[in-house]
Amino acid sequence: LKDILQGEWCHLYSVVASRMVLTLLVTIVAKPGHGPDVAQLLKKASSIYAKDEGTLDWHVMQSASGENTFAIVERFTQPEALQTHCANPFYYEFGATIKDWLAEEIKVTKWNELTEL
Repeated sequence: LKDILQGEWCHLYSVVASRMVLTLLVTIVAKPGHGPDVAQLLKKASSIYAKDEGTLDWHVMQSASGENTFAIVERFTQPEALQTHCANPFYYEFGATIKDWLAEEIKVTKWNELTEL
């Protein structure tokens, strides 16, 4: 989480074919009792991040089998758009707000979509 909150993680995924969509799959597990807090924060984040230049989609979901598990699917037009996302002022507010609600580290995996824009 430290790397994510400090923006260092954003630099890890800068090399991808420039015309391919970059997709991130993020998994968040909240501490018991903090599921509603995380859900509200994720809804707010989605409304902010979806407007970032280069962001195609920023979808948030809650597990059907547990109120404390969430997924985010972030889709960017190109890897450079991830830098725009990380430069959004809300990025650090999000990290500072969610950190005490987490039951475990946020998991982020990178996916290169096989279809071009």
